[in-house]
Amino acid sequence: MRRILLLLLAAVIGVPALVIAPSSTASARPTAPTPSVYVEGNDPQAKVFDPLKVIKINLTMEQPAIDALAADPRGNYQLGTMSVRTSWGTWGPYDIGIRLKGVIGSYRWLDRKAGFKVKINAVDDNLRFYGLKKLTLNNMVQDGSFIHEALAYRVFRAMDIPAPRVGYADVSFNGTSYGLYAHIETYDKPMLSRWFNKTQHLYEGSYWMDVSPGNEGAFEVDEGDASDRADLIDLIAAANSPAAAWWSALGKVADRSQFVREWATETFIGHWDGYAHYIKNNYYLHSDNKGIFTMMPWGTDQTFDWAPEWTDTNDRAIMFTKCMQVRACWAEYHRALLQLSTVVPDLQLDVMVQKISAAIHPSLLKDPRREVIADWGACDRSCRESQTQAAEGAQSAAPTFVANRIVQLNDYLRPMLPETPLVKVTRVGKRLKVNWTAAADIRWPIKSAEIQIRVGGGNWQNVSAPQARPIMFTWAKGRPSALRVRISNDLATSSWSTPQSFDRP
Repeated sequence: MRRILLLLLAAVIGVPALVIAPSSTASARPTAPTPSVYVEGNDPQAKVFDPLKVIKINLTMEQPAIDALAADPRGNYQLGTMSVRTSWGTWGPYDIGIRLKGVIGSYRWLDRKAGFKVKINAVDDNLRFYGLKKLTLNNMVQDGSFIHEALAYRVFRAMDIPAPRVGYADVSFNGTSYGLYAHIETYDKPMLSRWFNKTQHLYEGSYWMDVSPGNEGAFEVDEGDASDRADLIDLIAAANSPAAAWWSALGKVADRSQFVREWATETFIGHWDGYAHYIKNNYYLHSDNKGIFTMMPWGTDQTFDWAPEWTDTNDRAIMFTKCMQVRACWAEYHRALLQLSTVVPDLQLDVMVQKISAAIHPSLLKDPRREVIADWGACDRSCRESQTQAAEGAQSAAPTFVANRIVQLNDYLRPMLPETPLVKVTRVGKRLKVNWTAAADIRWPIKSAEIQIRVGGGNWQNVSAPQARPIMFTWAKGRPSALRVRISNDLATSSWSTPQSFDRP
């Protein structure tokens, strides 16, 4: 009744009920158990994004707030409460704000498995849950594996791309179980402060929204002054510069290497619903106080399935298409692909899948609103067991996709990598004459060579290696006993050649 009166009072005086509701205070917080290896960061909120510990979240709303939500499901937050139970303690109930999330494909109303956005500080601006201001609870109705987001964002973060951490939650609404949700770290000030010293703007891109001229007003502003979009206007101008000036212009308004790593990672995991590919959807643009932009991923539930060509520009986004046309960006993109070929295997995603699968298995068995198969509403326990088996099959498919993708990537990159050179060394008087040969793709000419010499049992020492071949030089510190060479192109550096040994006088 108190909340109903607050809503009515707010309607009369024209003040949002969420603002005038009484403050809530957080109870004392017990110490959480030792986090798993998949918890990243030392900030207070890190422990609630442990994908191996499913927390429980209970949301409630009274009917006037539900009616207001029905009129504007994804707009204004409506008054509700939240209680949280974990293996190390309980919190709440808090007065908070609730709205629904999802658009084409994932949006559901409350009669099905709705996705939720929770604004913890909607009533009391000082209220936080482990430092968090907002919760994003994804219903995973488009992810039959229930693990894609946890895997995808881990790959992005491993590539030094700002991306959410992911946990899991069993969610109930007004006492009714809604099942298992992905608890996704929200792009807001607490999250952004982990990655950036300053934030000027956070823009949200969605459905076919590219950095096209005149499109600056279409981007939603999640952080910063929505009336001043000069930084975004500058990015759009740079993104649409002529090819000859494009790479230089982009460097003045964006972290070019970060942009390219983002596009390469999207391509690797098959994120067709991101920026670089067909839909130009589900991405964020962050600008710092100097107007330098960073791109960040979102909506990775339908990844690890599609394996696009590495440089396909058919119906692709403006900046990705330009990147494939400009040599410097093309080389940067291939360096990012090479980095992925070494970073991803080190993540041991197959082990991560096994551990998450075991952790969420009990919740999947109890989830009453699964939508992996048709006629979800009639799904009894036997049906849910069958669905869980299907989910585990989808989970095991993700590491297979990754393993195959690594093979595909290595096969693609191999002709571009500089081979270990074959070295020939001869004496010409008191000088050494060094020549070498190595196969190289015509698009990746050798740019430089390094030569090292070792005298006796000493350490390898660098010597000058001019571009021209053969290389002639005098070793001033005595005759060498061994010599080796390695070469570089725009993409990588080869292994050292087999040392060529010489007798000392």
